[in-house]
Amino acid sequence: MARRRSQLGRAHEPSQRAHGVQDRYQRLRLEIQVRPRSSRIEVAPRAPGVLAVRVTEPAVDGRATEAALVAIAAAFGLKRDAVRLVTGRRSRVKIVEVDDLDRVDQAVILAFGLESIVTGCDSGS
Repeated sequence: MARRRSQLGRAHEPSQRAHGVQDRYQRLRLEIQVRPRSSRIEVAPRAPGVLAVRVTEPAVDGRATEAALVAIAAAFGLKRDAVRLVTGRRSRVKIVEVDDLDRVDQAVILAFGLESIVTGCDSGS
């Protein structure tokens, strides 16, 4: 697998960028794959720590990105302010940070296949 260099010069595996990193402040970083101009709005799991987000907005002037952040917040039952874009402003693959993870219902975490990430990180803290 090819390695990339980050801006700080450290090499890292591309698949280890965000996959469900949780910190002690109840934040979760996820990789999302945005599909603009879809017929419906949908958030679905793709792999551990990766969500596919379909939005109806076009990828123009950040409208699809904003719609994806709103869709993730709604899917997790949070306010829009709890979801923040970390990287990928102009890319279809983005990394987002979800705050207030303690307010997310356990059923939602199970539905998105995030239980191993959330419980695995909690046991190490």
